Amino acid sequence: MRVSQVARSCFNTLRLNIRPAPMTRSHFTYYPTAVGPGDAKKMNMFTAINNAMDLALQEDSTALLFGEDVGFGGVFRCSVNLRDKYGKDRVFNSPLCEQGIAGLFNSISFQVAELAKEKHNIDCEVIDLVSILPWDTDTICNSAKKTGRVVIAHEAPFTQGFGSEIAAYIQDKCFLNLEAPVKRVTGWDTPFPHVFEPFYLPDKLRCLTAIKDIVNY
Repeated sequence: MRVSQVARSCFNTLRLNIRPAPMTRSHFTYYPTAVGPGDAKKMNMFTAINNAMDLALQEDSTALLFGEDVGFGGVFRCSVNLRDKYGKDRVFNSPLCEQGIAGLFNSISFQVAELAKEKHNIDCEVIDLVSILPWDTDTICNSAKKTGRVVIAHEAPFTQGFGSEIAAYIQDKCFLNLEAPVKRVTGWDTPFPHVFEPFYLPDKLRCLTAIKDIVNY
């Protein structure tokens, strides 16, 4: 009984000493850093980035600045006036072009056609879609009806890639003319580090294998 009374007394004492947490505000008070000695000056993010690139170009005569629209000031205007100051040989726009990037891959969607002809005596028609909305349904369907076989190659993953839309359209419009199911050669349905990009993207051997498969179907 005495132990119980002592425990109860300790609990009551502890409860009396407990106070609810004070109400706190959801914001904080900003105290600006005092400017020290030297040439420090107040800048926002935009001017700080512009100043950093300016100093790099000024202190290193071999430094270059190039990228998307940087010659005109950049997408966010962070390189504004730098081309005028350091010249177009050091500050310039890079040849960034999505169509060009796609064109580099499409040179393969042609190499495979040459290999198919050379090694297997298979004539292929190569169709390079310039856009996917709208896309050239007439050219695709005419080719599918003439050849009876279609291989779709793209860099996107297999699942939910635009090749699925093309395959569905061909099945709907050209089903009776097909000699084999539409074949897709795509990226894999998995994330990948860039170091493994050659194993992820459809290459010549994968495309050539797809051609052989549909011809021998």
